[in-house]
Formats: sequence, structure tokens, C-alpha cells
Amino acid sequence: MKLKKQQMIIVGVILIALILVVSVAVIMMSNNGDNKSNNNNDNSNGTSNGDGTNRNDDGTGNGDGDGDNGDSSQPTGNWVDLSSNIPGDANTIGFTDVYAIGDKVWITTNNRANIYYSGNGETSFSTQSTGTNYACTIFMKGETEGYAGTADGRVLGTTDGSTWNVLGGTLLNPIHSISFPLTGDGYCCGNNGWVGTVNSSGITSTQQIVGGGTTLFSINFPTTSSEGWVCGASGIFFLYTGSSWDFVSLASGSLSSAYFVPNTTEGWVVGDGGLIGHSSNGTSFGSQT
Repeated sequence: MKLKKQQMIIVGVILIALILVVSVAVIMMSNNGDNKSNNNNDNSNGTSNGDGTNRNDDGTGNGDGDGDNGDSSQPTGNWVDLSSNIPGDANTIGFTDVYAIGDKVWITTNNRANIYYSGNGETSFSTQSTGTNYACTIFMKGETEGYAGTADGRVLGTTDGSTWNVLGGTLLNPIHSISFPLTGDGYCCGNNGWVGTVNSSGITSTQQIVGGGTTLFSINFPTTSSEGWVCGASGIFFLYTGSSWDFVSLASGSLSSAYFVPNTTEGWVVGDGGLIGHSSNGTSFGSQT
């Protein structure tokens, strides 16, 4: 009889242990179910998967982390041939520069005494006379005020967006590039390392920043008149700091164009051999492909 009581006690302990194990298992399964539900809800609004995928607010991300939703309706770049909209034979015109503000577009050429203008973006172009001057480069400060540099080292100006007049001063021809900051005077550059200061009167001062017959192809003053960049042949690349032009080492080949984002020091320079140089501080550059 004593043995039977011991057996009953052992069986009771075993039963209690089994009940505890089952209870813990049920609780854990319930918690896991709640977590899965929460995760599903978080993924549905694209906010909590932690790996950079499906991060769109509507939960429609395609899971590749780029947030593009796999939506083919998003804008994509398409180039349209507008040559048939240019007066005359576009194949014989040496287009050199273009500037656009909204749907208004101005195009310069180095072998026609015209600036080609469109007020509707692409449908049709008309000609704006530049007299006997070939305008090689253009910068519009607005829809009415603009400046163009010519093949003979002069600057043309307009105050109505269509009528161009020769302004004062000259630079060693031709003027390859012209740029204005958000406020203040602008700058132009040309052959033999010369740069010039430009305002509504024309070229008001000039400075040779590098000799040796070096051609300067592009100048960019994105924000103020005290900070800008200029580049040219033979790896020439200078930063203007308000009082001096300082050489920036980038590449040995020709550098054809420089662009910096207004109100920042982020910019790009392009050149020979497919070079694309990028900088976030305006002085040190890394290569992009």
C-alpha cells in the first residue's frame, strides 16, 4: 500500500510537469503569432523590415532597396532629336551651348550670327540676331536678362530675352564659357589662361591666371562672386576663393566642363578619356563612372 502511494505521488508530479510544459508552449506560440502579425502589418506600410527593402510608405516597394516600386510610369530620360525644328540646315550649324529656363531655350553657334530661341521648349525655334558676332556661350540670369560670349572676345547682353547688344570690354578671343552666381558679377574665360569679370556694362576687368597658351574651356560660379571654378586644357583646374586662384590637382588630360550645385561645394568635372570627377568639398575629387 505504501508503494502505491509513492507511485501515485510520482504520477502526480509527472502530470503537473506535463501541464506546465504544455502551458509554456501555448504561451510561446501565442506570442510568436502576435509578432508575425505585427511584422506583417509593419511590412505592409513599408516601415520596419530593417534591411532597406520595401521602404515605401504604401508598402509597394519591389524589395530591391531602391524604393522605385518597380513602377514603369516613373520619369525616365529620353532624348529627342530637335534638329528638324531649327531654321536652316542644322547639320551645318556648329552648336556650342544651350541654356534653358522652363520652356524657354537659347542655343548658340560658332558659325552663325544668330542665337536660336524657342519659347515652347521644342516645338519651334526662331533666330535672334547677334549682328556680326558668333555667340559661342550663353548664360541667362532670367527670362529677360542674359549674356553671351562671342568668338571675337566680346560679351553680348539682352534685357528682353531677344534683342542682343554688344557690351563694353574684350577678352582674348574666343570666350568659351560665361557664368553668373546667384547674386553679384559674373565671370567669363577664354584662351591663353584669361578670365574676365562681367556685369551689365560688359567685361570690366581681366586677369591671366595661367600662361603657356592654355585654353580655359569652362567656368562656374554657382553661388557668390567670391567662389568659383575654372578648368581647361592640360589638366588646368583652379578654385577662386575671393582673392586668388588656387590650383586643384585632378587629372593630366583636358578638362572640358565644370558644374557645381548652388549653395553647396558639390560639383562635377568632365574631361578626356571619359573622366568624371566628383567632389563634395570643392577641392578633393574622386572618379565616377
